[in-house]
Amino acid sequence: MNQAIKVAVLGGGSFGTAIANILATNGHDTTLWMRSVEQAEICRREKQNQRYLPGYELDPRLSISSNLTESTQDASLIFISIPSNSFRSVIRDLAKIISSDAFIVSTAKGIEPDSFTLMSQILEQELPDNSVGVLSGPNFAKEIIQHHQTGTVIASKDEKLVQLVQLTLSSKTFRVYANRDPYGVELGGALKNIYA
Repeated sequence: MNQAIKVAVLGGGSFGTAIANILATNGHDTTLWMRSVEQAEICRREKQNQRYLPGYELDPRLSISSNLTESTQDASLIFISIPSNSFRSVIRDLAKIISSDAFIVSTAKGIEPDSFTLMSQILEQELPDNSVGVLSGPNFAKEIIQHHQTGTVIASKDEKLVQLVQLTLSSKTFRVYANRDPYGVELGGALKNIYA
């Protein structure tokens, strides 16, 4: 087991929940942030995300919060699993409270409609001092949370970010591949459903 770090996952949908759960299972101090106070309380009480991943118990070490500042305070690694239509507004709030040392990884698929901007480009615009990466790949949240054999890709120009994500997310059932082309990986994830 590698040294545990503090990690925040922003977005309590199915993928954000699955990523947060695997991080907690791997022994990292992980907080899953949800915008809804009510939804966060329900997930804490029921120990599962009944709305998006019903029937799958969350790791007891996973913290769930609706407070953005508390969730991200001192986090070395922050995953952003926010829908593309509200992505920029959450990142602007995040920019006011995080350290420039934090590594930021987008798991969001999509393109900002008004500006035709990728999520990683939004991160670069709003968080210019932080290293940015993209997590995408041929996987489903249910496969991850059920510990099925599956994989993903972390893409960044920052080698340290890539290595950190591989170390924190990899497990016996979840393989994390490295890539240096974040735009290519992100476009592949955003466009695959259209092509399919």
